[in-house]
Amino acid sequence: MKATWYKSSRRVASRGWNALALLWPPTISLACNMHEMRLRRPAQELSLAEAELAAIDAALNSRARKIYMGSGLWEDLLEVVQAVMPITLVVVLLQVTVISMPLVTFLRFLIGALMVMLGLLLFLRGVKTGLLPIGEIIGAELPKRGSLSFILLVAFFLGLVVTIAEPDVRVLAHQADLVSGGRIGKTVLVLTVALGVGIFVCLAMLRIIVGIPIAWLFAGGYLTILVLSFFTSPDFVPISFDAGGVTTGPVTVPFILALGIGTATVLGGRSSLDNSFGLVGLASIGPVLGVMILGMIYK
Repeated sequence: MKATWYKSSRRVASRGWNALALLWPPTISLACNMHEMRLRRPAQELSLAEAELAAIDAALNSRARKIYMGSGLWEDLLEVVQAVMPITLVVVLLQVTVISMPLVTFLRFLIGALMVMLGLLLFLRGVKTGLLPIGEIIGAELPKRGSLSFILLVAFFLGLVVTIAEPDVRVLAHQADLVSGGRIGKTVLVLTVALGVGIFVCLAMLRIIVGIPIAWLFAGGYLTILVLSFFTSPDFVPISFDAGGVTTGPVTVPFILALGIGTATVLGGRSSLDNSFGLVGLASIGPVLGVMILGMIYK
């Protein structure tokens, strides 16, 4: 009886061990998965905490941007007051001591000064909010997105369009058309100046990419101007140099500077300080050469 019980016990034990052996790998796998889940839970909680911190940081940055915009507005207002107030005080002093212009004219001047201050304030805000960032973004993205020919083509069209939108260029074209009695057309002069700026902005971008010394471009440009001044019409020489000056206006300069800074920043191994500045000087050579060539055509 005992032998029979012993044999049956051994058979049960053997079957139990066999069952345990069969269940062992899934058991180990289940245990490992449970342990991994316990390890993942803090990571998930950490990611949620990081997301909450990121949301808080974004809110703080938004608040900081609002504060910055407010402080920037006051800084721009101070700059405008410092720019307009001296000439306004001089005119007021002359009105009191020397000129004694009619009261209506003097009041118009004061109203005009206020309007100029308001316009300059809005313009500075617009430049800092829109023109400068978009110029840097375009300059930074161009080297990443296209070939050299594409970069130069975009730079040319940007220089062309920005110059056409420059108010100073239109003022010069209007005065030249008025003084010359229509001999120098406004549209022709504006397009000539814009083409000159576009071509030399293209050359300036090529200088940043290739690494051409800026001194060579300035030397070649001004030497060409000196030579052309002996062959162009005498009436166009002063206009050509004025055309180079008006391209350094409030619309063209911020955009060209930002374009150069953005391009020079993304080009590895090159200093943005060395490569991004000088673009305005190069861009002002183009209109001088363009108007001189126009004078040779009109001669």
